[in-house]
Amino acid sequence: MIRIGLIWSVVTIVAVSALSLYGQWTIPIDQQIAVHWNAAGEADRFGDKTFALWFMPAIVLGVAAIFSAVPFIEPRRGHLLQSSRLYVTGWIGTLIVMTVAHGFVVLTALGYELPVTQTIFALVGLFLAAIGNVLGKSQSNFFVGIRTPWTLSSNEAWDKTHRLAGRLWVLGGLAIAALTFAVEQAFAIYVLLGIVGTMTLIPFVASYFYWRSASDKQTGEA
Repeated sequence: MIRIGLIWSVVTIVAVSALSLYGQWTIPIDQQIAVHWNAAGEADRFGDKTFALWFMPAIVLGVAAIFSAVPFIEPRRGHLLQSSRLYVTGWIGTLIVMTVAHGFVVLTALGYELPVTQTIFALVGLFLAAIGNVLGKSQSNFFVGIRTPWTLSSNEAWDKTHRLAGRLWVLGGLAIAALTFAVEQAFAIYVLLGIVGTMTLIPFVASYFYWRSASDKQTGEA
């Protein structure tokens, strides 16, 4: 699990660093570079060349370090190892989204006009669908999954909640990816937030009812 994530981390760090080096050589030193876009796809935050080009590589390095360390501090390490598909999917997916986002920063600074917001939203939708595809086979742990007081107090509630969430996240993620380019760009953020909110709220509420009827629920009562 860690080995696969580390390999992807190294590849990602090399990729974003290569993009930054290319930008370092080709972008004028005094140019302000867009680092954030609003819901309408308009750049609304800028940074100097050094910050814009090297902030993301530093973040990728930090994210890789955190994902590498978590398996060693997880109290339910055995369960996390059994949830390796979910963990690695989250790890790799996060790195891919960050790499694409950094690519947009560099390419737009070079003068390319790209559908930044819509593409990132669609990519996030596909990422969520990929997470949903492996959610149902995860085991109870403290770092990944639908972690509510009820799923962490009952393996049965965890299993049922994650099977439900898996289906919702696949459908919701694919819907985000499809609708992002089908609606007006300014409304894409509302599509994303609305679907993600639904995908999150339903499993959260359902986990309580699954826990109520679970045969292995823990109540903390003496």
